[in-house]
Amino acid sequence: MTTTDPVNSLIETKVGAGSSTLLISGYLAWALFNFVPWLEQNMPSELKTQLPILIAWALSTLAAYYAPHTHRPDLTPVLTGAATVVQAIENVPLPQAGPLTTPAEQPIPPHA
Repeated sequence: MTTTDPVNSLIETKVGAGSSTLLISGYLAWALFNFVPWLEQNMPSELKTQLPILIAWALSTLAAYYAPHTHRPDLTPVLTGAATVVQAIENVPLPQAGPLTTPAEQPIPPHA
């Protein structure tokens, strides 16, 4: 697994897309509300502090939603349908037959 391969990266694609979009869009929205004269003068102070967070959250949620899943070959495939589950149960290897062990002898309780 290499870090340059987008299919098998160490960081999940959805997490990376959401986190980076949150960081970048948060700073861009903050800069717009603090340095664009029209937004700086005409925006109420409550909205000026809340909108950058809301904009960053909305964009990061969309980015994480639309980002592709990271392929994980080590996970078992998803089983759907009753027939598939029955086949999976039938393919479970059973332990090899060997000598049966006797259960441990139970101590005899003292009689009162």
